[in-house]
Amino acid sequence: GLYIFNSSATFVFLWMFFAFYYLFTFVYSDASEIGIRYIPKYFFPIAFFLFAMQVRGVDAKYIRMCYFRGLIVYLVGSIVIFYMQSTPYLEGFSGRHFSKFVAMTAVLIAVADFLTHGAKLRNAVLGFVGLLGLYLVLQRGAFVAGAAGAIVILLTARYRRTAELKRVVLVIGFMLAGVALLLSSERFVEYSFYRNADIGIILQDFFSGNLNLNLIRDRDRFTWISYLFSGADISSFGMGIGSVPKLLGGYVGVSHYDLHNDWLLITYEAGLAGLGVMILAAVTMLIWTVRKMRQASGSALAMYRAALGLMFSNYVWMGFSNVWNYASVSITSIFVCLVVAHYFEVEERRAGTPSIQKVPSGDHTAR
Repeated sequence: GLYIFNSSATFVFLWMFFAFYYLFTFVYSDASEIGIRYIPKYFFPIAFFLFAMQVRGVDAKYIRMCYFRGLIVYLVGSIVIFYMQSTPYLEGFSGRHFSKFVAMTAVLIAVADFLTHGAKLRNAVLGFVGLLGLYLVLQRGAFVAGAAGAIVILLTARYRRTAELKRVVLVIGFMLAGVALLLSSERFVEYSFYRNADIGIILQDFFSGNLNLNLIRDRDRFTWISYLFSGADISSFGMGIGSVPKLLGGYVGVSHYDLHNDWLLITYEAGLAGLGVMILAAVTMLIWTVRKMRQASGSALAMYRAALGLMFSNYVWMGFSNVWNYASVSITSIFVCLVVAHYFEVEERRAGTPSIQKVPSGDHTAR
């Protein structure tokens, strides 16, 4: 295969190039004072990955204990500070929106761990706390993105193994039951649809093919996108970081307002060049993860599956929410899973039970 897909150094370089390119757009942006708040969040995942991959001699069981327990502790803590007001520079490091990414990460790791190892106390507790957190913060996008990530994880099942096939069926059944519970929740229905909507009528219209999408509370997001289309043009190098929130802020009547669509945000602010680099980085990381996952087993396999699910969930989520604004947790969670998977591989090799069958030529991540 091509070397570009064999080494983690490639996608790390591309992510760094994208972050520095976005930083460079300060030169011609007319809203640099707004865009600067994104910079520490964009560089945080890369800094974490580069630092974590340099750590040596860490016991894999200790990593797993710290990460699984740490997720639970931080999730509870972030919900407790739900009403905490933060400055624009700290926004994205705490609060309700931060905790939804932590909760979704917990759920997807629980799904991947269950698919790989079966029912364990750790994945039961992690999944329960994660789902509880998602319900408490009540983020529709998190449920949709989490479902997309869970489906991708289930597609990685080795269907020749009867045990994994049974686990896939159980997870699908649990997901369907979860959808039914959400639709039966008056709180969720009122949050997701307009007040005059009745869930019985909505389901009737859905199955008859007459569902009116105007019933869904989009919180004027399609209006903002429409305004963006009419007020700005897509260019090769973009309008510069912070320009889109400033443009929407003028429309809404505030200093800045987020678009809630990261794909369009990057297209307009970083241009087609920036969007191309980001897509290349995302695809390279995805292919590298799939290659590693196919050769892995045990705990390393579980974490590679979780990373793959998180990639897809975030890519879906970027279509209708602010994911990059919370890159300090949304993108970092992917890198965390990749690093933990790598440590599991190293530890199992050291113990004489390698979790990968063959290291592809040119892969230097385990050295």
